[in-house]
Amino acid sequence: MLLLIQPIIPAYFGMSSTWKSIYIIFLFGFPILILLPIAVIVSPFALILKRKQTFQSFWLKSVKYVFIVFGCIILLINSLFLFSKYIVGKDPFPLDKYSEITGFSGNIEDLKVGEFETEFSTIKRDDNVQVEIYKNQDSSSFKVDWVSQNEYRLINQGRSNGMNDTLLVKITNNTSEFYECYLKFGQYAQYMKISKN
Repeated sequence: MLLLIQPIIPAYFGMSSTWKSIYIIFLFGFPILILLPIAVIVSPFALILKRKQTFQSFWLKSVKYVFIVFGCIILLINSLFLFSKYIVGKDPFPLDKYSEITGFSGNIEDLKVGEFETEFSTIKRDDNVQVEIYKNQDSSSFKVDWVSQNEYRLINQGRSNGMNDTLLVKITNNTSEFYECYLKFGQYAQYMKISKN
């Protein structure tokens, strides 16, 4: 059932196969990621509450029942997602296709040079170079290649972060305070709102 649900973030489609595997393990690795914390949490109770049973038998029985309850809850949630997506026709995690996004037709000259800010980083851009300085002080450098009036390509000039080395960006709106755009990941798009400094 889990395989029928699309990945929650469009960025998944732009990841290398190693990062896709890590993402799937963390997102869908239910038995490992749920069983271990349950086992750790149940252990002190097994020590405190053991009476006629041995620690090991009480611990195993408790972990088993808690795991079954959590498993049923996760199965129910996934079933509701699938019912919503395939029966009702409302995808709980809708993804926009990049090819269906309409670009901005106004003036974007103020976006080619300047300083901008996202939730995660500060961007310094001139006509052909963009440097992103992240909140943790790490940084990335990109070559900027303007494909059209409202679309540009970012080509990673440094080490890879698990994503594709080239990223397409389509501008959909430009105001005096911010601009809105979509980043292409595979055939899908992820929305971003970027503030102007």
